Amino acid sequence: MGVLVAAVLAAPVIVPVGFTVDVLRSRHRQPTVRLWAFAVQFLALDLFAVFSAAVLWVAFGFGRRLGGERSLAVHARVQWWWASKVLAAARRTLGLRFAYDNPDALAPGPLLVMGRHCSYGDALLPAVLFGHEHRLQLRYVLTLGLAWLPSLDLYGHRLRNHFVNRTSGAAGELLAVGRVARGMSHGDAAVIFPEGQFFTPERRERALARLTADDPALAERAAGLRHVLPPRPGGVLALLGGAPADTDVVLLGHVGFEGFSTVADLWRNVPLREPVTVRTWRFAAAEVPRGRRQRVDWLFDRWEQLDGWVDEELSRRAMGVRS
Repeated sequence: MGVLVAAVLAAPVIVPVGFTVDVLRSRHRQPTVRLWAFAVQFLALDLFAVFSAAVLWVAFGFGRRLGGERSLAVHARVQWWWASKVLAAARRTLGLRFAYDNPDALAPGPLLVMGRHCSYGDALLPAVLFGHEHRLQLRYVLTLGLAWLPSLDLYGHRLRNHFVNRTSGAAGELLAVGRVARGMSHGDAAVIFPEGQFFTPERRERALARLTADDPALAERAAGLRHVLPPRPGGVLALLGGAPADTDVVLLGHVGFEGFSTVADLWRNVPLREPVTVRTWRFAAAEVPRGRRQRVDWLFDRWEQLDGWVDEELSRRAMGVRS
């Protein structure tokens, strides 16, 4: 609340100073002012989500019935609304737009969604595509570091999500991840980002070094990936193990969020000149192998498929060809 009030009250200073800085640096599309405008709207939406969480806590028996199905459905709707409004604010201020490249069906569930991860923005995509647009209740596997945001902390722990604590025992974490997908039905989707962190060349080299020590055959395959990090199989295998047998898998790819990974990246790229291109591939449950090693190989097949599509899309953009 205090940060939002301070940001609004500082507008008479921030806006002209930001405008002047942008002009002096020949940034005539005003990235500094745009980022400030987005930050104010984001803080307002986060405050609204926190206020709504307090109202829902009272409405559901002062917290006693928060785990009930009705409570989960209402919290999911707030999550869908919040994510859609954050992306709408990014559209107004940062120039964010979407283009869809022949997407496969996104509903009904149960689904396991495996997404590319290169920015904070792409974490919101499933909530909009599968939640807001197709009314699926999402179950996220997230890193514990995201719980610093009040709205994500409150709603993330009230819904059927799991925040992975990388400092705790791996076996216990995988059991908890498996429980996320348990009992899913046609109205549910579990979401995971198998790379585990944003892509950078340095992280790619570290991931390859780990794989070389653990599994040279997978390291050889991973060395061919150019735009994505090697997937970490543990979480995906845990979700598949906990999910119903009829759970389909959706691979969620995108190009255009690369400039969203840090504030400095945003400042350099705002406003975005090209839309974020989104592509989905849906695989029937019968296409997913049953054995552990076969599933790991299948996951790497999908990541090679994703990497190839990203490379083609980036090449088209470099040549100025629309997808």
